[in-house]
Amino acid sequence: MAATRNSQEIHLINKLNIIDLNQPKSWHGNCRYRFELIIFGGFLGLNMIVSIPRESRADFYCTFVAITIPFKDDTMTEKEKLLAGLPYSATDAELLRELNACKDIIYQYNQLLPSKRAERTALLKSLLGHVGDDNILINQPFFCDYGSNISVGKRFFANFNFTVLDEALVTIGDDCFVGPNVGIYTACHSTNPVERNTRVEWGKPVTIGDNVWIGGGVTILPGVTIGDNVTIGAGSVVTHDIPSNVIAAGNPCRPIKSVKTDEQQ
Repeated sequence: MAATRNSQEIHLINKLNIIDLNQPKSWHGNCRYRFELIIFGGFLGLNMIVSIPRESRADFYCTFVAITIPFKDDTMTEKEKLLAGLPYSATDAELLRELNACKDIIYQYNQLLPSKRAERTALLKSLLGHVGDDNILINQPFFCDYGSNISVGKRFFANFNFTVLDEALVTIGDDCFVGPNVGIYTACHSTNPVERNTRVEWGKPVTIGDNVWIGGGVTILPGVTIGDNVTIGAGSVVTHDIPSNVIAAGNPCRPIKSVKTDEQQ
């Protein structure tokens, strides 16, 4: 379980389209209509919000009327919703099969002798969505949810207890080092306990650039992008984007020093 949002924030982040129509001749003169297409819990909803000017009262300018018309989205599977970053059911049978299949491969990987480098590489390449080359090394144990949503570049290295909750895409560039006990989390849950207990969740992707060193014990939360040539200090909690060419640390993680690359010198 990773980052959370309340139901109002869920409502806002999943708007697909907003259309404003000004009607010069309508209720009380000039009414404004706003239509919002929202998605939550596998449902689509159409909100119509009408703003009515009230010129008769100087301290109260508008009255708001909201109408919600929910309808079920039956055109997408739960897996398609997951891949699209939409709320989906975590108890879906297809997703549970994929989770268990990944666990079986992870179990095999973690039981391999460390000296079986070729077998370890082959198993990782069969599990992960993309591997940049054969120079990948992930020290055991390693854990992830699906594997297929993880992409790593060339010469990738991760130390012991690397954990990735890849309910959304996790994209890592070339020449990245990951210290021990690092967690990358894309899974999100509502802070409303009633909504959370429905087992509806969603994911937000994590992107890490080239030449990045993630120190030991770092936690990277959903939706974060880390630029190129970055060092993240040990124990940091990365809650927001980190720009390129910096050393960053802390909870929450913030840039503390600029770094010049050879090209910049």
